[in-house]
Amino acid sequence: MTPMFLFFNGGWLNEEWLSTAAAIAITFIVFVIGVPFFILQTFLAGNLRDVYQARTGKNGFRFLICGIFVTILIFLLGNPALVRAEMHYLGNTEDHWILSVVVIILLAFILVMGIVYLSKNFRSAHSIEDNLSKLVVKAAIEHYRAEDTKQFSRDIEHLSILAAEIRSGAPKKYFLEQIEILIEKITSHTASTQKFSWGTVFSAPLRFAKQLLARPKAEQAPPPKLERYSTLKRILQEVVATSGKNGPDKVSSENRKQVLDLLIYTYHKALKNTDHSYLSVTISHCIKEVGLAALKHEDAPAVTDAIEKLADSSNRYQNLYILANAAFFEKKYVKPIITALRKLETALRRLEPTDAMSKEKQETLYYWLGLLANLHTKPGSTRTYAVRQLTKFETLLKEETFNQASEYFADTMGYFDTADSVRALKNGWFSIGEQNR
Repeated sequence: MTPMFLFFNGGWLNEEWLSTAAAIAITFIVFVIGVPFFILQTFLAGNLRDVYQARTGKNGFRFLICGIFVTILIFLLGNPALVRAEMHYLGNTEDHWILSVVVIILLAFILVMGIVYLSKNFRSAHSIEDNLSKLVVKAAIEHYRAEDTKQFSRDIEHLSILAAEIRSGAPKKYFLEQIEILIEKITSHTASTQKFSWGTVFSAPLRFAKQLLARPKAEQAPPPKLERYSTLKRILQEVVATSGKNGPDKVSSENRKQVLDLLIYTYHKALKNTDHSYLSVTISHCIKEVGLAALKHEDAPAVTDAIEKLADSSNRYQNLYILANAAFFEKKYVKPIITALRKLETALRRLEPTDAMSKEKQETLYYWLGLLANLHTKPGSTRTYAVRQLTKFETLLKEETFNQASEYFADTMGYFDTADSVRALKNGWFSIGEQNR
């Protein structure tokens, strides 16, 4: 072993040693390229693997090119002409240590480069998903600021794939945190934000002179290529809601709660001091879809959380009614429908007992009556609870109101069972009134 550490040994740079060094380099290159391929094929789904290759394929290609270059260089260093030139330069026919040092440096370089490449990208399957989440979101922010519609659309497509394929738990939690950063950047971004450059300084007087000489135009400046609220709508529908509904495994209750929190955060963040009703409708629809997915997987806490978020995200309560009604009849969950009734009661307290109510107020009253009518179909304490709730708003409960609510559920929503329940509730309510009189 001692001669291997002596650079002045005459047998150091021989054919066997050089072939061993080249074999080490080639074997390590094959190992570094093969391990990622094994990890990708074993731990990542097909769509996720495609996104990874599209986003990081260049890194592996660069390492492969560098490795091939270093291996070829090691072969070239064994050329007898270079050895003779070194001997002539040193004036010693036995000592040729310079080429030996270069070979060792090249081997060390490729080993370190491979270790860094593997540790950075392939520590575990979780690190691959986390790196992809961060990488795609970072690119999306850059492309949004640059108003690059083509690349930004590609980023959203990749994010939608990640939303459906990333596993629940810590990986999906990190993914949603990155999406929150993206939404934060979009909502706080202004089109006038520009980086400082000397070109801008020197071109400002010229632009000002052109504006003075140009004729005034009636038309306004064109809108930005990526409109903020339509962009948010797409992200919420294709990425955020998908994260709460789909996944390679069962989405955890914590991940669904994080999705619901992100939806309501976007509602308050994006709609602050503005009025974009279509975005509000989109958020309400996404919350309902996540709640129905939670109901399908018997995630009762997430269903209740979705109902609370629905009440906070819209003044129209159709989605709230749909989710609470489904929870009561499909899974026999009581807490979600009680939570929905309390939210609707809060809205009804703001109504005045007048004949001329707006359509929105009438629908709120109909949803409240519909939920109580469904509770009234159950015997015992459930029916007693429903009747007791009706006494809170006696001034709003006219016979015509019950008839209109029944027609609304039958003709508008197609909930014929609820329409029949409302008529049965009307008969029971007015019969109780007659008995009291």
